[in-house]
Amino acid sequence: MSSDELVVRSSSVVLQEFQTALWNVPEAFIPDEGLQDLYELLATQLRQDNPDADTLEIIMIERVAALYVFLRYRELTGDTGSLTAYHKNIELWAKLVDQLRRKRVDNSTDEVAKSKMLAGVSEAFQKTLTGLEPEVAAHIRQKFAKNLSEV
Repeated sequence: MSSDELVVRSSSVVLQEFQTALWNVPEAFIPDEGLQDLYELLATQLRQDNPDADTLEIIMIERVAALYVFLRYRELTGDTGSLTAYHKNIELWAKLVDQLRRKRVDNSTDEVAKSKMLAGVSEAFQKTLTGLEPEVAAHIRQKFAKNLSEV
């Protein structure tokens, strides 16, 4: 095996290990095995709820789930730190959730807006044709379809 092949193989192994470790909460962060399982369930469910998520959204999902479980761990152990620090952590989690939601809404808003606009145009077009002679309405439909296809 050449040194180049070894480097590529080593890089591949490192990447695989990183990808595996990425979705596991380090024991030092959340030492409770039950809460680690909760994290895995939450992260998995959130990824399933967002199958078209891009890489950054997946990372945000992982952070939201990890921070939530970390906060729950701190609450369960009674080690929430100062009230100010606890509130800042809650605010951070809420901001992450809000950013993730906005990102998801922004991605779907364009499709929703297009769909609503086309439905409105279609309705207005049908109302415009109402009451016209059938031959005239058919001619207008053909002309409209031709012009629409050229846009």
